[in-house]
Amino acid sequence: MRYATPYGAFHVDPMPGNPQVAICSGFFVFPKHRSKGNGHRLKAYQENVLFEQGYSLALCTVRADNAPQLAVLTKAQWDEGRTFFNEQTSVLTTVFTLAIYRERTA
Repeated sequence: MRYATPYGAFHVDPMPGNPQVAICSGFFVFPKHRSKGNGHRLKAYQENVLFEQGYSLALCTVRADNAPQLAVLTKAQWDEGRTFFNEQTSVLTTVFTLAIYRERTA
């Protein structure tokens, strides 16, 4: 599903066969709203959506040369995973994950 704000947008979809895992993609801050903290604001909104939708884990990929997105993920404390050469885009790509914590009730 696509989520949009006045300053950017992103997608969150369940992983086929494992709906507790969210696949996050299409994270994008509109050009006129960049360099104003809106990437961090959008990431916080995305994390709230993940929590509210009941996901346990989120994952995304980012080009290894995308410094602004890497900074947003690092500040938001997403865990950096493996980097691989993406044959489709011909660039290095890094996988990031985020565990979504919530209190469990018995």
